[in-house]
Amino acid sequence: MGRHKATQAGQTRRTFVKSAVALGSAAALGGLSSSEIAVPHAIADDKQAMMDDNEERMTYTRSTCSPNCTGACGMIAAVKDGKICTIKQAADYSHTEYNPRGCLKGTTRNTELYGDDRVLYPMVRDGKITEGGKLRRATWDEALDRCVEMIEEITKKYGADSIGMDYQVPPLNYINKGTLIRLTNRMGWSNFPGYEMNGDLPIFFPETFGCQTEEQESYQWPDAKLTIIYGSNICTTRMPDSHMLMRNQENGGTIIYMDHNFTVTASKADEWIRNAPGTDVVFALAMAKIIIDDDAFDRHFMTTYTDAPILINPQTMMRIRADEVVGLEKPEETPEKREAFAIWRNGAPAVLPTTKLEDIDGTEIEGEFAVPLKDGTTVMAKPVFQMTKELLEDYDSKTAAKLCQIPEETIIRVARMAETIKPMHIVQGGSAQQWHHGDLKGRAFSLVAALTGNLGQLGGGISVYIGQYKVRFKAKSWWAPKTNKATSTAFHYFCEGPTETMSGHYPENGFHMLISGWVNPFDQHDFDDRLKQMRLDGTIEYQIACDFMRTTTVEYADVVLPGCAWYEKTDVCTTPLHPYIQLQQKACEPAGEARAEIWTFTELAHRLGVGDDFPERFDPEDSERVTEEVLRTLLETGGDHVEGITVEQLREGPVKMNHTNPGEKHIPFWEQIHERVLFPSESLPQAPGALDHLVKSGRMELFKEDSMFQKAGEQLPLYKPLFEDTEYAMNPEARTKYPFMYLTRNSIYRIHSNYSSNPVLLELQDNLPHVWMNPDDAEEKGFKEGDHITVFNDHGEVDGKLVFEPGLWPKQVVFEMGWWARYTHWNSYNSLIYPFINPVHEQYSIPAVWNPVLAFNECVCDVKPFGEGDE
Repeated sequence: MGRHKATQAGQTRRTFVKSAVALGSAAALGGLSSSEIAVPHAIADDKQAMMDDNEERMTYTRSTCSPNCTGACGMIAAVKDGKICTIKQAADYSHTEYNPRGCLKGTTRNTELYGDDRVLYPMVRDGKITEGGKLRRATWDEALDRCVEMIEEITKKYGADSIGMDYQVPPLNYINKGTLIRLTNRMGWSNFPGYEMNGDLPIFFPETFGCQTEEQESYQWPDAKLTIIYGSNICTTRMPDSHMLMRNQENGGTIIYMDHNFTVTASKADEWIRNAPGTDVVFALAMAKIIIDDDAFDRHFMTTYTDAPILINPQTMMRIRADEVVGLEKPEETPEKREAFAIWRNGAPAVLPTTKLEDIDGTEIEGEFAVPLKDGTTVMAKPVFQMTKELLEDYDSKTAAKLCQIPEETIIRVARMAETIKPMHIVQGGSAQQWHHGDLKGRAFSLVAALTGNLGQLGGGISVYIGQYKVRFKAKSWWAPKTNKATSTAFHYFCEGPTETMSGHYPENGFHMLISGWVNPFDQHDFDDRLKQMRLDGTIEYQIACDFMRTTTVEYADVVLPGCAWYEKTDVCTTPLHPYIQLQQKACEPAGEARAEIWTFTELAHRLGVGDDFPERFDPEDSERVTEEVLRTLLETGGDHVEGITVEQLREGPVKMNHTNPGEKHIPFWEQIHERVLFPSESLPQAPGALDHLVKSGRMELFKEDSMFQKAGEQLPLYKPLFEDTEYAMNPEARTKYPFMYLTRNSIYRIHSNYSSNPVLLELQDNLPHVWMNPDDAEEKGFKEGDHITVFNDHGEVDGKLVFEPGLWPKQVVFEMGWWARYTHWNSYNSLIYPFINPVHEQYSIPAVWNPVLAFNECVCDVKPFGEGDE
């Protein structure tokens, strides 16, 4: 049948639309009811027939959007003729405040699944990339056989640990990602956790609490009476949960937002405090001094749950062990990784309890005490709290106001709000971590949280929100093979080699091969230019990439294995931001020749000769069956958090995980504060007790005596100005040569580099990157809004369209992260960032818990017109 040229006798389509609009307007104005509007029967019949036909061909599947944004939003995928045509929010969470969840990124994912950048078939590179070899289409057998050849060659030449495996955080796909993790552990390849790669790892948490993190789930936000947010633009980066902040205000809560830049979250807060860049730690320490000086701190909390009573030898700046003191011994029941420390109690030295957080009445946390040591000397020791008080003398409100460039009254007022308004919730995001001394900020605000006794309380505490890094049930049954050769290295060392101060593993023969899955380090890592160079000069001899999008990382690979999007396979996922475990249910068949990764890496395991530690070989079409078998085992062995949860329940929708404290909501550190269990709390997949050595006292530790802290003078949190230990130390001329700070902030249009080629989102950005500047700075440079400019320094450059943003702090340039190299003329936005490593962050090496953090924000630059100086 040909296309209709008229919708009604004597009417063209245009005149019909005009009349329909007129009728609709008349109805809206009360002239006609909708039931009185005559609709041509032919049109109505055709429309109904079309709807009936569509409905018969449409299927709907509840799944979960999982791009590592912390949202983990339930979605319904509508599939017609084998393809996803629309995606909408599921809105089926038992707690109504979580309904609906989702954003434009998630609801337009289908535009990418069938776009030009979808990886539809395996590819291999003919020849070496160093010699100009090109990727071409291949069969699965050819691609997998090539993988085996490369892996066996590198293993024979250099050892298995010279192969690095990089992947995005595993709680997005416990099973499919878990298959590659299992293979990596079986083969003895070096594991690069994605948490460190993104620069997000909140080092202050293991430093202070001994655990990875302990954050509130967002439906607890409304329970706080005072919320202080810094380094986290929640309304942009946590959109599905940002309304919880408004619920907080509706409940009578107060939200204070600290940021040197005006943001969407600043516009929603009750108060925006515009402190100078890098001075969050000053503000926090000044608050702490006021709280102590006002004698408004929680003395019982500090004495019982923190290291405040532990005696310090001022001569050595070390904690005094019980077995050093005359008349004291280390209790026999002290756990293996713990230490027994001396305190001053009831007028004499005593031993701090080592097995439980007991009340220790009569213990002094202020003053100076003569402690007789077994070596015959007497030391005038001071408790950690006394040392802290003395340190805080440098952070009086007048000094802090000058450094922060804000009124002194603001600091005093906020400190006194924290004294009296409880519970208080302190929130920070990835931006707070991405500085060379970012951990000092977290340590300082942790001190404020402890002084006010806000840990272990509903609505109180300190939280970090970054991604879906947190493993929330035991996955050992799938991730750990019987023959487990697990080893791990921070991604920094893969690119830059070992340092003298590193504590982690480094292969004897260095790194020579990279296997990546669901991750794009060639765009997202601040070593991305270095990675490209390592491929082109042959340092990385071989590279395998598994992905469903043709990212820059894929472009550099020798073998490309087409993976599945989360609507094309079944898996299970969790997030730290809400309490639900959910399925990513398969809604349609994978595009092209893509296959579920559980098949890909199981098949590769068999071809590598380690199939005995994996399921028996199966056809790609059986991936769903094998996935369900693995899922059932995970739920059966996953521990208390998923006890009683079944596959059948998950098929129906999200299921709330279990927690140990009373009440509806999980309360961080409940066991420590109310059941008196020693710190740290659980950090899966680490085994119980594995992290005890990070807080040897079993308490929240303000004072750190480890060698790197001693060398840096960071036994207690203190202020260190931006760039002094990084850019200016490396090049003193940078102080004047590069007058601007360079920040790469998170974008509302991307999650890291996810959605970079999404056509809907590209259109909203004019299909090109932007550079944001304060109008006064731009005009001083002679720029007009819309100019094409280049941001540069000694390390690299990037260009974009200039946008004026009056809310930016002066002398600052902002570029939004996540752009693929093709959109930036193959000059990465990260090329300006030097990979500084803070030795303090190297004190311990524990995957996704304690490793060096990339200081994305520790960068200075200048700007010029695009093309200026080019030859």
